[in-house]
Amino acid sequence: MDTQDVNETSSDDSMLDDDSMLDDDSMYGDNGIIDDDGVWRPGIGSIFSETTTKYGPGKFHPVYIGEMYKEGRYKIEQKLGWGALSTVWGARDLHNDNFVAIKVLSAQESSNTKEHQILQRLRNNDLDHPGREHVLQLLDHFYHDGINGRHLFIVTESLGETLSEYTDAKRLGRLDGFECRLFSRQLLLAVDFMQKCGVVHGELHSNNIMLPLPDYCYYDEPEIEEVPRDGGDSSRHIPTHLVGKATTSIDEDKMKNTAFRVSVKIVDFSSSFFADEFPTSADTSAFLQPPEMVFKKPLSKAMDIWQLACITYWVASRQELFQIGNRDDTRTLIPQIYRSIGESSVDWLLNAIIEGTKNNLWKTVPTGISFDIGMITLEEYVRGEVCKHDEKRKNAASRYKPLEGRPEVERYIVMLARYLRRMLVVDPDQRPTAEELLTEAFVQDMRLDDYEANSLR
Repeated sequence: MDTQDVNETSSDDSMLDDDSMLDDDSMYGDNGIIDDDGVWRPGIGSIFSETTTKYGPGKFHPVYIGEMYKEGRYKIEQKLGWGALSTVWGARDLHNDNFVAIKVLSAQESSNTKEHQILQRLRNNDLDHPGREHVLQLLDHFYHDGINGRHLFIVTESLGETLSEYTDAKRLGRLDGFECRLFSRQLLLAVDFMQKCGVVHGELHSNNIMLPLPDYCYYDEPEIEEVPRDGGDSSRHIPTHLVGKATTSIDEDKMKNTAFRVSVKIVDFSSSFFADEFPTSADTSAFLQPPEMVFKKPLSKAMDIWQLACITYWVASRQELFQIGNRDDTRTLIPQIYRSIGESSVDWLLNAIIEGTKNNLWKTVPTGISFDIGMITLEEYVRGEVCKHDEKRKNAASRYKPLEGRPEVERYIVMLARYLRRMLVVDPDQRPTAEELLTEAFVQDMRLDDYEANSLR
């Protein structure tokens, strides 16, 4: 295809949150698609793609395989994913033949500079820190004027699958204990790096953590499906065809001779803020909200430590530490937090409830909050839920068979429970920093540099 005209504002490296996580607004029926408004639309949906309702003035920019951007430098080759505010494409950098990821923000979102500023700080910080390699590398950015407005294109290193996808591909869908500890250490280093840069991520979940694509994997040919058009004026704002999310295949011969070093990276900074801003709200998944966010108190870098506990528990068990059915009322987290932490959380939680009620924080009085003295401890919960051996469960103890009575199992349980308890402190002012947590045994005593994961998949 012909090279697109591009209006650039800078050739410097800049922002990116990798938005390859698929959002919840794309659901598929037989030979059709259920769009953002819950309407089933026939004729589109046999490929895994975003809906056409994402396109229009101020919305997504139509991108096609084979297109060239930034004066012929980047050639689009794959569709890597999409999110609520952007699409993500795989492209060939013709200056060096590298395969890169390009995030194309909606025209409306392209005017948002907060994320830009945050990612520039992470990129431009000259801190020599091992956590830097576990945060997505930013490469380039440029602007493009299209049919739906002006769009920010952000170029980064290309990664492979999300942590969620990686664990799904494992045998029985679970990690072994060593790999769980390895990932936990890498994530802790990444958070420590961000904290030292004065950045709070705010949304540490399994779809915002990614791994590189192994050298023995390659992309399949893109799937393309034509979009029916009604001939009206609005048709020119939507793509002529949709491209399915890229799939990969494995070169079996190459895999036998290739060692794959597992290394996770934190991506997507769309919910992030600077540590000295102390906002009282953020665009954060309900099950990840720390106690201070539930009670609308100022948010700080301690927020990421709470979420680090949540993702560590998920990596170990493939279960969320906290469950919530109603996103609008996160008060249902309060009894769960108490049950997980115990008596040490009571004073802070009760004071926060009283203060919130006194200040009319909620329109209704919290109900269903029961502080049961007879509950099990966090350590017992870890033993029963995370390290319980069951071939049908997705836990991190699969390498320990049988579990009962083995010294290494007991050590793993004790280390994990202690690590979680240190992070799960309800008072954000008393929560440890990432640097303070680096001394924990759960993230120590590992030969990280020599670790190869080719035998784990």
